Amino acid sequence: MIAEAFGLKQGLPAPIGVFANQPNPWSETHQKVCKTFWKLALLAIVLQVVFSMLAGGKLLGEPGVRHVLLVLAVVPLLACLEFLPSSCIERAGNFRVVALVNLLRSAIGSAVILAAAYGGHRYMSLAYGQVASGLVAVAGMNGVGWRHVGRKLRGGPRVRPSV
Repeated sequence: MIAEAFGLKQGLPAPIGVFANQPNPWSETHQKVCKTFWKLALLAIVLQVVFSMLAGGKLLGEPGVRHVLLVLAVVPLLACLEFLPSSCIERAGNFRVVALVNLLRSAIGSAVILAAAYGGHRYMSLAYGQVASGLVAVAGMNGVGWRHVGRKLRGGPRVRPSV
């Protein structure tokens, strides 16, 4: 009856409750965001591998530089995992969460740098602190941010099935 009223060429899907048959205009947006994310993440991985191979200690003639650069190559890759939840949190206007995660990441990164320096890791302490800072940011933003990502991709607050 509904298909006839609207002149649909195909029949309607079989009804299973109310929620499952609701059209979702955000499904294409979700697929586009996911495809773009993974393409850019792959590009970041390739660029970091190339950078690590080319810019090792040979470029500056210092063997310690190679070790630091290889560890620091992980930081942009971690940032890929933080980007989507972080941007959705900011778009939602929840700047308190962003500020708290950034405060925590700075504090833990600085603590790791100091601990590693006192532990005798010398120039590597800076690299270890940066990686620790990136890990804290990924954990913090993903821990809080995926509900914002879900809202953005679904087009609003989640609606529970009524069945």
